[in-house]
Amino acid sequence: MLDGTRNNPLEVETQYGKIVGEYEGSVRVFLGVPYASPPTGDLRFLRSVPPKPWSSPLMATRNRAISPQYASRLERVMGSFEAEQSEDCLYLTIWAPDEGARPKDVIVWLHGGGYSSGAGSLDFYSGSQLADRGDVVVVNVNYRLGALGFLYQPDIGDANVGILDQLDALCWVQENIARFGGDPSSVTVMGQSAGAYTISLLSSLKEADGLYKRMIIMSPPLGMKLATVEEADRTQAQFLEILGIDPRSPEKLRDVPVERILEAQQKVAAAAVIPGDPTPAFRPIDVFNCGKDEVFMTVSGRKRECLIGFTSQEMSAFLGPYDDEPMEQSQVLSILERYYGDAAAAMYSEYDNGMRRFAPSKVLSDAITDIFFIWPTLQYASVLAETGIHTFVYEFGWQAPDSGVEACHCIELPFVFGTFDAFQDGSMLGAASSNAVGQVADVTQNSWLDFVKSGEPLSSEIDAWPSVIEGSMPVLKIDATSKISSTAVERMQKYAALRVDVA
Repeated sequence: MLDGTRNNPLEVETQYGKIVGEYEGSVRVFLGVPYASPPTGDLRFLRSVPPKPWSSPLMATRNRAISPQYASRLERVMGSFEAEQSEDCLYLTIWAPDEGARPKDVIVWLHGGGYSSGAGSLDFYSGSQLADRGDVVVVNVNYRLGALGFLYQPDIGDANVGILDQLDALCWVQENIARFGGDPSSVTVMGQSAGAYTISLLSSLKEADGLYKRMIIMSPPLGMKLATVEEADRTQAQFLEILGIDPRSPEKLRDVPVERILEAQQKVAAAAVIPGDPTPAFRPIDVFNCGKDEVFMTVSGRKRECLIGFTSQEMSAFLGPYDDEPMEQSQVLSILERYYGDAAAAMYSEYDNGMRRFAPSKVLSDAITDIFFIWPTLQYASVLAETGIHTFVYEFGWQAPDSGVEACHCIELPFVFGTFDAFQDGSMLGAASSNAVGQVADVTQNSWLDFVKSGEPLSSEIDAWPSVIEGSMPVLKIDATSKISSTAVERMQKYAALRVDVA
């Protein structure tokens, strides 16, 4: 119900036209705000273009479609969702408290989902509580996924249009967020999983300079390599073959129904699965004239602060209790040989605590968590600190005592957004009471919001959280006690010497 009696009008004049929102509690919310024209027809696979101006007020009171996708692999831990799907998906959701005397800090959210699922407009990521609690403006971004966002088609399209969508959304924020009471000079870009990986990538690109000041990078799979152009070419060839399209006529891809695009995408993804490697077939392509290591070892522009971290058992969302078929020790050893060579058996024993008490899939889950998430995240934190960025590292270690699920990938999300009800269909929260999650949620939200406002996570619930300096990597482990822990750093230092380069 629209309420025109508030001090702040629900009508906002963007540079493209007027939009009308509504109140969600004490916060204004604007749903389905277009930041680009629909990327359909001749615009499929191309970088988006600005939206066409409109003359009549646009009613921003319902969510618009999300990028076409199949069900997420993480549905079992997060829960399911239903949403309209369409290629016409380039929309924002904006939560904005009533305007005050001073412009408000801004959070721009980039969702995860392996570049193939999810959307910023889902209830999992509602910014209402963050906006209300922190008196900040929250902007959630929908972007193109899967083949529509990351198929390499240089003859008819642009590379990495899913990434370019996010860049264009950040540009829209710079041009329009002041009209919602936000401060364009105080933008924090926050992302998880694929969204976090994107932030690390954007931060190396000059095109992103000036679009944000701070970064919150949650569970970035930085052990994942960018797709080389050669790999992307092979994926493209396989995709065209499945669809029966002559490689000499790639323009015919523009006419393929989106349902067939998804079917072909699913077949390519299934064929690309490598046990023990969470790398998706459709992902950012290295068109930056340098390898993955060089991309993520540089930081462009004047980014000032970074909050970065991981969960204790990231891969337990995919392996362990969710295996369709139990894994044998020999299978796990074969996978570990890719990363540890002749030391694979010794590493298996390390992860198994030398007592054969863990199932092989649990050993693999812990090992891949370290290889793809924890170790490269700690390395990247060091790089950020060396470049002068004030960097804080966390490990999210809370787990529901009755769920049988460890501190898996995505478990921090309801604590960050305060959206516990949206996750009730999933298994990762178990039957945890409000008391069990309340203290950890307070630490998480207050720390994140303090960081957004000041560049330091100064939550009163924790004693101290030092930043990374040369020779020191303090990690705040967020759980029932939330204290600085050296466990992850010591384990990574011990195992690093045994790693081998992976081609």
